Amino acid sequence: MKYELTARQVPALFTLLPAALALAAAGPEQWKSVQSLLTIATAVGAQIVLAKFARYVGQRQQDRMWAKWGGNPTALLLRHTDTTFAVPTKERYRAFLAGVLGHPMPSAEEERRDPRGAMQVYESAIDYLRSATRSAKDYPLVLTENINYGLARNLYGLKPYGILICLLSLVAIAWRGLPDPACGTSEPTALMLVAGGSVGIMLAGWIFWVGEAWVQRCSTSYAKALLETTEHLRRQ
Repeated sequence: MKYELTARQVPALFTLLPAALALAAAGPEQWKSVQSLLTIATAVGAQIVLAKFARYVGQRQQDRMWAKWGGNPTALLLRHTDTTFAVPTKERYRAFLAGVLGHPMPSAEEERRDPRGAMQVYESAIDYLRSATRSAKDYPLVLTENINYGLARNLYGLKPYGILICLLSLVAIAWRGLPDPACGTSEPTALMLVAGGSVGIMLAGWIFWVGEAWVQRCSTSYAKALLETTEHLRRQ
């Protein structure tokens, strides 16, 4: 439930927030309309549909990124060529996973000769770890890092929509602040300025913060947290 809310619903609602701010800046009547729409949307479960869309576009980006990176980020950390963990630490992880799988981990030569086959073994090991660490009570760090990764991935998938909605919202707010031909004068209200500034900050966030580098950092943090659970599992 926590994952669904933070990693899926929050990105979807954040993407739509600029549009709500633009409507709110138009005046109290429009804000009442926004509140009514939100009530109806919640009643019909729109947030669930939005969450599924966020997951869909996030997974599409994930497939593209994993193909670019060479595979599942967690499995990649088990390769002989990866230097994220100290060699003795990684060998301890590999030895434990080989034991639970009943299959030896690929040697450096086997990994070099058949990288795809080696990755299949590593991915099988990661499948075991995910299954063994589902308890949020016993492995809270794994859940936290998984949520962080899901949030970053889904926001990255929604990035084109987020930028577009921000731009349209800024145009709508600016249009609302133009002089009224009927009276000849018009000044932006404080609410317009606050809404416009907020949307501008969100647009900057979409452009400069949400991106592949952020997702990759989150994926590495999750991968490390997941692999570090072997220290606990091997003592059970």
